[in-house]
Amino acid sequence: MKSIFISFVLWFCLIFSGSAQHLKQLYTESIEAYKNKEYKKFRSLNLQALKLHPSQPTFLYNLSAAYALNNQNDEAVHTLNLLLSWNAKLKYKEDNDFKNLLKKTNYKETLEQKKQEYEVTKKSSEMYLTLPDNHHIEDLIKMDHIIYMTDVHSGEVIAYDIQKKQHKILTTFSASALAIEKGYKKTSIWVTTAMLPQFSDYNTSDHKNKTTIYEIDIKKGTILTKIELADNATVGSIVQGKNGYLYATNSTTPEFYIIDTKKKRIINTISLDEAFNIQGITIDHKNNLAYIADYIKGIVQVNLLNPSERKWFTSEKYLLKGIDGISFVNKHTLLAIQNNSSPKKVIKINHHMGVVDTIDLLDNNLDIAGEPTNGKFYPNFGFIYVSNSQWPFYDKENQAIKDQWKPQVIRVLRLK
Repeated sequence: MKSIFISFVLWFCLIFSGSAQHLKQLYTESIEAYKNKEYKKFRSLNLQALKLHPSQPTFLYNLSAAYALNNQNDEAVHTLNLLLSWNAKLKYKEDNDFKNLLKKTNYKETLEQKKQEYEVTKKSSEMYLTLPDNHHIEDLIKMDHIIYMTDVHSGEVIAYDIQKKQHKILTTFSASALAIEKGYKKTSIWVTTAMLPQFSDYNTSDHKNKTTIYEIDIKKGTILTKIELADNATVGSIVQGKNGYLYATNSTTPEFYIIDTKKKRIINTISLDEAFNIQGITIDHKNNLAYIADYIKGIVQVNLLNPSERKWFTSEKYLLKGIDGISFVNKHTLLAIQNNSSPKKVIKINHHMGVVDTIDLLDNNLDIAGEPTNGKFYPNFGFIYVSNSQWPFYDKENQAIKDQWKPQVIRVLRLK
């Protein structure tokens, strides 16, 4: 009975959803319907759940099983294809619920073709620089011939000179260093910090996750500005606008901040009540639109001139879950790092007004252990990104398993 499974993602989404109790109830009722072989009711309950949370993989998988059990084979294959775009290792062939479906050669071959398509290994990037394996790099920016990077474990901000191929510690914080962005006048950088359990000196007695946003002088490494946020906020992504505003996402509570870097303060907090766990943020060149990645739900486009006007990306063929870093290329193109997929990958999203036309695979399953996280796109240079952050190499107590750490590899994609 593999079609009925409780995934980590399901319970993760329930934690953040205002409709948590309703989703849980629908899931419980659907299980009972399945056990009682009430397959039409089983289908109906999963469809109801997906209206509340369209991208939830457990409900999607169970819906595909419901379609198969109701002899709706085209619908079953379509839903399985959608799931395969996110998890190419989906073991649907071991599930008895799809036994009759897979007896039909055309359906079997269609699914196998899609599975192979999403499992294919592709590497379009080249290695740009490496750092020793005592670092845990999360984010980066490029300013002239210097790459600035943040370290989760040590709280360090690292400056790598591309010409000299040398790096130094610009400054060190007493908390994890997370997101990074260039300053408005390009003589400083902005860095967010938070007391994460993966920080080397994490203090369990002071467990409040106090996030601070710092402006740092890139020559001296001194702090120019300090902006504190509410307890338990975690700013994992920031982007600088041409208007001198900084846009920062809070992954603890679905909201993002607009910071006036001239006045050195937060001027607005925009709630995204329909979101679950927001991560990366990028903006268009005119500073009119923000594109925000929700790790659970997908991508939302927000009108910065009227933040209540927002549109979630839709796709009939691709599941946009588990996206961390996201970068704007042009009005029809985004780059995204999808690290909660199998395999983990870098993708190019081609869209029109939030409707996804095609997804191009750029990098996946690279020959190095770790997890891709964040990157930045520069029109005359390419997309530079962290390809193997150390996130998988902590134990259940969030202690670093240092003997598994690898040199940190920064890669670059030269877009054609």
